[in-house]
Amino acid sequence: MKTSTKWLLGIIIGVLIIGMGFFAWQKFGWRTYKNTTYGFSLKLDQNWKGYEFVGAELIPSERQIREEYPAGSVDNFGIAVPSKKIWSDKATQDPLYITQPTTLVVTFIIMTPAQWKYYQNDTSNQKSKARYLGKTQKYVILYDAMEPPADQLNDIGKKFYSTYIPELIKTFKPL
Repeated sequence: MKTSTKWLLGIIIGVLIIGMGFFAWQKFGWRTYKNTTYGFSLKLDQNWKGYEFVGAELIPSERQIREEYPAGSVDNFGIAVPSKKIWSDKATQDPLYITQPTTLVVTFIIMTPAQWKYYQNDTSNQKSKARYLGKTQKYVILYDAMEPPADQLNDIGKKFYSTYIPELIKTFKPL
């Protein structure tokens, strides 16, 4: 085999390997979200394509003030997905859904251990849907899957709440 043919074959094989690797990453790969401020990570798969984290993290001085307040939380933010991706035709008749480019599907609530203890003992929180997610070195993390009535969701929307969010929650890791 000629040297030029070997080079060409090597380049073709290299491109194929890189292409297959990129395809596998797109199809099966996980994207890791790391929050170094609150010390945790989550892995999002291709089902979350088009997602965005909403709710800016607080500046350190404001976070410190909120950490000292026993009732409430230090911060909260969520993950939003494209609205067209999850709503049924019935839901899109409501202008609220039509005008929103994204829909918040899960919220994360950040608390200090003292706030978590207060929250657990506060009877007014008994009806809250927020659930314990995990603990980092400094914070307790809760999450709330903000599920709307099932008849307002399309099949993908129903899967977000029945499968994708529970799978995401399982990936929580303290840093």
